[in-house]
Amino acid sequence: MIVKILEISSMDLSGQTLIIRADGNTRIGSGHVMRCLALAQGWQDKGGRIVLLMGEESASLSERWRREGMEAEVIPAHPGSGKDAMETADFAKGNGANWIVVDGYQFDAGYQRIIKETGLKLLFVDDYGHADHYYADIVLNQNIQAHEGLYKKREPYTRLLLGTDYVLLRGEFLKWREYRREIPEVAKKILITMGGSDPDNCTLKVSEALFLLQLKDICVIAVVGGNNPHYETLKSRINGAPSPIVLERNVTNMPELMAWADVAISAGGSTVWEILFMGLPNLTIIVAENQRDSVEKLELYNATVNLGSKDDLNPDRISREVERLCRDRAGRVKMLDGNRSLVDGGGVERVLSALYTYDPGKSRNGDIEIRKAVFADAYQIWRLANSRTVRENAFNSKAIPLDEHIKWYRYKLSSSDCIIRVLEYNSVLSAIIRYDRINKSYIEIDFAVIDSLRGKGLGTEILKSTMAIAVQDLSVDCLRGTVLKKNGPSQKSFLKAGFKKVSESNIHGHDCYIFEWKL
Repeated sequence: MIVKILEISSMDLSGQTLIIRADGNTRIGSGHVMRCLALAQGWQDKGGRIVLLMGEESASLSERWRREGMEAEVIPAHPGSGKDAMETADFAKGNGANWIVVDGYQFDAGYQRIIKETGLKLLFVDDYGHADHYYADIVLNQNIQAHEGLYKKREPYTRLLLGTDYVLLRGEFLKWREYRREIPEVAKKILITMGGSDPDNCTLKVSEALFLLQLKDICVIAVVGGNNPHYETLKSRINGAPSPIVLERNVTNMPELMAWADVAISAGGSTVWEILFMGLPNLTIIVAENQRDSVEKLELYNATVNLGSKDDLNPDRISREVERLCRDRAGRVKMLDGNRSLVDGGGVERVLSALYTYDPGKSRNGDIEIRKAVFADAYQIWRLANSRTVRENAFNSKAIPLDEHIKWYRYKLSSSDCIIRVLEYNSVLSAIIRYDRINKSYIEIDFAVIDSLRGKGLGTEILKSTMAIAVQDLSVDCLRGTVLKKNGPSQKSFLKAGFKKVSESNIHGHDCYIFEWKL
């Protein structure tokens, strides 16, 4: 096994072409194309060439890419078809590209297989595991609820990049890394952004709900995309509104607008990650069913207020929730504190590094990374903690509710008496270890490995790689592990890491062994 602590190094992509296959239109919006633009900017910044291939012409999207100095072309085939895959692969080969990035729900297992059979490398951007099988070299799912279980049917060489560490943010947002938001006592500047096309005209429904606000001197900006089919209707309705609302179309200064705003109301798509990065208190509407899980998880993280589905929008409820958040400064401060912990702005660099260093041989042999745990890991750690084997070998076998886990995890991350590290195996969070300083005499250890990888030595590896860090950072020279007698694999991990079995005990009715290691 190869153990590495990942560092993002500088890379030179001069002369290398990246092909991106994504679509945007009135029906599906512009989210797929715009998040790929973030990756394209990163590739271009390192000297590479970019070509966007679309299934149909979109003047506004093509113009945006060309303003960036990139190329945009149309593929003469039905989106997602076998012909589309072959045309895309032929174009890539004809332009000397090695990598193709594909983003969209119309692209299935067969589409991936065709591209791979041409010998090209494929990065597949996904949201909820919609394909029957994954043939891509790398699958990227930047959503908070992403987990390995969505991709059980994949090739041995397929690497997974999962979670908000890989959120793709465009360059115009990354310039705001050092921005620190001021939180007013009462929020009066409100931003509405319901996606590039907003086919259900949620912008109008939200705008009309804001007419009911009892707040004085509020200012509202509503942003719509170039593909929005309701622009004229919106303009007419907003011009006659009892409260002033500024309507902006196809803007290029979204970070500035998010910095201006005190509160945002948005759809549950990619814009949410931009809002979190900008530390903007927000309320979210689920405009597509595949957004539901993500929005509900974000609410548990206290990163948003979930207004529910677009089909159940209630003007009174929208108005009530917006007014409550605007008046609740403490609530907005608490929301701000966690937002950048979820989205730190390093996603593009991490994905580019994965492309640049990709080696299918390493993926097959087991590529291990051990790093500090971050708040964005909370959901995957919760899934690991609730796995069958972990619960069977815990003192309390009951499942852990997600909201309780997040409160506990937030506390542990901030505690000076605790160190948490995670191990990623082939880019998937596969083990966790926690060191708790009990007193000046010793540190208690708790670690867990996902069920499918038990027996591969990951428990021993994460122990051996982090013991010295724990002793140094917590200033205690004795490490202690308590293991149920029936948990043979964990006992072996402690012994292989150099621990000694020092005693037996019965804790809460469970027979246990006590293992110790002293500096």
